[in-house]
Amino acid sequence: MEGKTNDAAIKRYATLKNTLDNGFLEKLFNDNLEYDFSKVSDNTKRLLANLVDGITSETGRALVGLTFLQLTIKTIVPKQSIRLHKGSTRKGSFSWVDGVPMRVLDNTYNTPFLREKGLLNINKDGVMMTRSLAENYPYSQLFKAEMRGPFAEWINIVDALEDGSMIPEPALHFLLSILQ
Repeated sequence: MEGKTNDAAIKRYATLKNTLDNGFLEKLFNDNLEYDFSKVSDNTKRLLANLVDGITSETGRALVGLTFLQLTIKTIVPKQSIRLHKGSTRKGSFSWVDGVPMRVLDNTYNTPFLREKGLLNINKDGVMMTRSLAENYPYSQLFKAEMRGPFAEWINIVDALEDGSMIPEPALHFLLSILQ
């Protein structure tokens, strides 16, 4: 549903911001060397490895950065849909009722972390500056925007996270290990 963000999504967003403000990504980074990767399914490993392998000099980095953000969101707040990347309480702004402002989360936390740690060479303004990712469509197999790069892997990861067949925290650790 389109419209102003509802109270439940506002609370989920507050939880995300609070957790990220309290060093979630630093802790993730510091704990990753000791992580037990046996918790990561073979399908998850394959999808994430293929996603990262799909990076070229021209394409793919934004999808990997967005996947890192989506995995982070699902790890912190599993009930938050990672298809609904826009959320706002401002009148006149496009928003989904159950969405969160992923562009803000990316620009404030995700991209600075990935750049600071040297994990992914992406635009300093964030992955959502890739215009196709900012379209007013939910992220699904029917996503209408023209996408370049490992789209099939990315959207299959989104589907797996949303249907519960991919466990977010082990997947996030595995993606981080690949990027490291």
